[in-house]
Amino acid sequence: MTPLTLLDALVVEIKKVAAGIKLPTTLEALQPLSVFAQRLPDRGRDRRNIDNTPYPYCIVRMLTCTDAAPNKAATYTGVLTFGTYDDGSDDGWRDVFNLIEHVRQHLESIRFLGDCFILSDEAPLRMEIPYEQGVNHMEGYLFFSYDVSHRYPEVDFDGREFYEEQEYREGGTKVDGGFR
Repeated sequence: MTPLTLLDALVVEIKKVAAGIKLPTTLEALQPLSVFAQRLPDRGRDRRNIDNTPYPYCIVRMLTCTDAAPNKAATYTGVLTFGTYDDGSDDGWRDVFNLIEHVRQHLESIRFLGDCFILSDEAPLRMEIPYEQGVNHMEGYLFFSYDVSHRYPEVDFDGREFYEEQEYREGGTKVDGGFR
């Protein structure tokens, strides 16, 4: 139940959603969506100064973790950055828009990820496609918020917290850091 667990679950889910999607690339071919955790791999530029960005791509990036009031769910926020190549038809914006919408609708429909994350009710998903774009490529963003259940402290009947060296009751069995 860490931000990295959510990041990994999102990578797996987006790969499943985009499995059949192929979009134009700099190589004048159709390629499937590449999904990366936290950043694009460093591929640099080749000798002809041609962009080696692996279009189309999705970067799953975690941004913040916010703990709410005590005994409330924590909220993990992040952004999915989608990049597509515009082959000169000036329709690249359609590709990025459709890709984001496809993923957004899927995440809305399943709502749960990794057995412990649920799409936040307060600010679940927000799409943004900046007006200014680079030459021959388009980028768009899908901001997300997931809640994760909060762990409650273990307490005895008097309200005192247990520590690992204390036994819950006479003859209690230690299980995963707690007693049963």
